[in-house]
Amino acid sequence: MGVEGEEKSRLQATEMSILRKVAGVTRIDHIRNEEIRHKLQQRSIVDVVKEKIERWRVKVMEKPESLVERVMVGEIEGRRPRGRPTKRWGDAF
Repeated sequence: MGVEGEEKSRLQATEMSILRKVAGVTRIDHIRNEEIRHKLQQRSIVDVVKEKIERWRVKVMEKPESLVERVMVGEIEGRRPRGRPTKRWGDAF
């Protein structure tokens, strides 16, 4: 659920690019990402996304038998198609 692999990497790279510009730091300065985040008092965007997704999931699961809850938990009957399984919303992170 959320951001997966390559998307996660691109999101982190974009985030750090913006934070480096705000902090006035270049990559040549060899300052670690954690130090820049600490200096600017920022949390990782991936952590924020995970937290918001989890909060939404808990809210959805509070209402039993809602349509969204049934879609999230539901399984499709029948045989699976050949080849690589498709990405599912709940598999990320």
